[in-house]
Amino acid sequence: MKKTEKELEMNDPEEVEYQRIKNLFVDCDANMLALLDGMFWEAARLRVELNALHREVKKSGLVKVNPQNPALQKENPVSRVLPKVRANYANICFKLAKVLGKKDDDDDSGLDDYE
Repeated sequence: MKKTEKELEMNDPEEVEYQRIKNLFVDCDANMLALLDGMFWEAARLRVELNALHREVKKSGLVKVNPQNPALQKENPVSRVLPKVRANYANICFKLAKVLGKKDDDDDSGLDDYE
């Protein structure tokens, strides 16, 4: 049984994450969605990369310890990459959250007290 292109896309973790993030912004206008689309994709890629890095950490750990001399330790490469990717992802999420917050603030014009 051959899968359709849409089914193949939805099995792609980046596509699934992209759709999840985009669905958070369903109330935004088309221009705003077009502007944010690149950030949605970048956040999706970073989230998938973070998940892969965390799987690697579970397998190998952040530090290798010499079995003959536990005082000798070596940092795994993933331990250097993980904080950078995490910081990039957090930065994009913060910016997207600010957009969501502004959207919510626009709905409240402050005129409710005068009705």
